[in-house]
Amino acid sequence: KNLARAPFLVFLSYRFLYGFRTITPIVIGTSKIATKKFLIYSFISVLLWATTFTILGYALSDVIMSALDHIQHIEKYLIGGLVLAALVILIVRRVRKRKKRTSAN
Repeated sequence: KNLARAPFLVFLSYRFLYGFRTITPIVIGTSKIATKKFLIYSFISVLLWATTFTILGYALSDVIMSALDHIQHIEKYLIGGLVLAALVILIVRRVRKRKKRTSAN
Protein backbone atom coordinates (compact mmCIF):
# COMPACT_ATOMS: atom_id res chain seq x y z
CA LYS A 1 0.00 0.00 0.00
CA ASN A 2 2.78 2.46 0.91
CA LEU A 3 4.73 1.41 -2.15
CA ALA A 4 1.83 2.39 -4.40
CA ARG A 5 1.43 5.76 -2.67
CA ALA A 6 5.06 6.85 -2.57
CA PRO A 7 7.32 4.45 -4.49
CA PHE A 8 10.16 6.94 -4.83
CA LEU A 9 10.25 7.53 -1.06
CA VAL A 10 10.30 3.77 -0.42
CA PHE A 11 13.18 3.32 -2.85
CA LEU A 12 15.16 6.17 -1.30
CA SER A 13 14.66 5.11 2.30
CA TYR A 14 14.77 1.32 2.45
CA ARG A 15 18.52 1.06 1.83
CA PHE A 16 19.19 3.16 4.92
CA LEU A 17 16.91 1.19 7.27
CA TYR A 18 18.38 -1.88 8.94
CA GLY A 19 16.34 -4.99 8.24
CA PHE A 20 14.38 -3.49 5.37
CA ARG A 21 17.17 -4.11 2.86
CA THR A 22 16.18 -7.77 2.78
CA ILE A 23 12.38 -7.72 2.68
CA THR A 24 11.72 -4.55 0.67
CA PRO A 25 13.17 -5.85 -2.63
CA ILE A 26 10.87 -8.86 -2.31
CA VAL A 27 7.87 -6.59 -1.78
CA ILE A 28 8.94 -4.39 -4.67
CA GLY A 29 9.38 -7.45 -6.88
CA THR A 30 5.86 -8.64 -6.15
CA SER A 31 4.35 -5.21 -6.78
CA LYS A 32 3.14 -4.00 -10.13
CA ILE A 33 5.75 -1.29 -10.55
CA ALA A 34 6.90 -0.82 -14.13
CA THR A 35 10.37 -2.13 -14.93
CA LYS A 36 11.56 1.21 -16.27
CA LYS A 37 10.36 3.04 -13.16
CA PHE A 38 11.96 0.36 -10.97
CA LEU A 39 15.32 0.73 -12.71
CA ILE A 40 15.29 4.53 -12.52
CA TYR A 41 14.26 4.63 -8.84
CA SER A 42 16.70 1.89 -7.93
CA PHE A 43 19.57 3.60 -9.77
CA ILE A 44 18.88 6.91 -8.01
CA SER A 45 18.62 5.24 -4.60
CA VAL A 46 21.87 3.33 -5.15
CA LEU A 47 23.66 6.54 -6.10
CA LEU A 48 22.30 8.31 -3.01
CA TRP A 49 23.21 5.43 -0.70
CA ALA A 50 26.71 4.95 -2.12
CA THR A 51 27.42 8.68 -2.13
CA THR A 52 26.20 9.10 1.44
CA PHE A 53 28.34 6.29 2.84
CA THR A 54 31.36 7.30 0.78
CA ILE A 55 31.16 10.84 2.12
CA LEU A 56 30.61 9.61 5.67
CA GLY A 57 33.56 7.24 5.40
CA TYR A 58 35.80 9.95 4.04
CA ALA A 59 34.63 12.49 6.63
CA LEU A 60 35.04 10.09 9.54
CA SER A 61 38.35 8.63 8.43
CA ASP A 62 40.30 11.28 10.35
CA VAL A 63 38.31 10.53 13.51
CA ILE A 64 38.88 6.79 13.13
CA MET A 65 42.59 7.20 12.45
CA SER A 66 42.90 9.53 15.44
CA ALA A 67 41.25 6.93 17.67
CA LEU A 68 43.51 4.22 16.31
CA ASP A 69 46.57 6.38 16.93
CA HIS A 70 45.55 6.72 20.58
CA ILE A 71 45.34 2.96 21.11
CA GLN A 72 48.41 2.10 19.05
CA HIS A 73 50.70 2.28 22.07
CA ILE A 74 48.55 -0.19 24.02
CA GLU A 75 47.71 -2.63 21.23
CA LYS A 76 50.39 -5.09 22.38
CA TYR A 77 48.80 -5.16 25.83
CA LEU A 78 45.33 -5.62 24.32
CA ILE A 79 46.49 -8.55 22.19
CA GLY A 80 48.37 -10.05 25.13
CA GLY A 81 45.29 -9.72 27.31
CA LEU A 82 43.13 -11.44 24.70
CA VAL A 83 45.62 -14.29 24.35
CA LEU A 84 45.84 -14.62 28.14
CA ALA A 85 42.03 -14.66 28.46
CA ALA A 86 41.81 -17.35 25.77
CA LEU A 87 44.40 -19.48 27.58
CA VAL A 88 42.58 -19.11 30.90
CA ILE A 89 39.31 -20.17 29.26
CA LEU A 90 40.97 -23.21 27.68
CA ILE A 91 42.59 -24.24 30.98
CA VAL A 92 39.33 -23.83 32.91
CA ARG A 93 37.47 -25.97 30.37
CA ARG A 94 40.11 -28.68 30.51
CA VAL A 95 40.05 -28.73 34.31
CA ARG A 96 36.25 -28.99 34.32
CA LYS A 97 36.34 -31.91 31.86
CA ARG A 98 38.86 -33.75 34.06
CA LYS A 99 36.72 -33.19 37.14
CA LYS A 100 33.65 -34.58 35.33
CA ARG A 101 35.63 -37.64 34.23
CA THR A 102 36.99 -38.34 37.70
CA SER A 103 33.64 -37.78 39.40
CA ALA A 104 31.86 -40.08 36.90
CA ASN A 105 34.25 -42.97 37.71
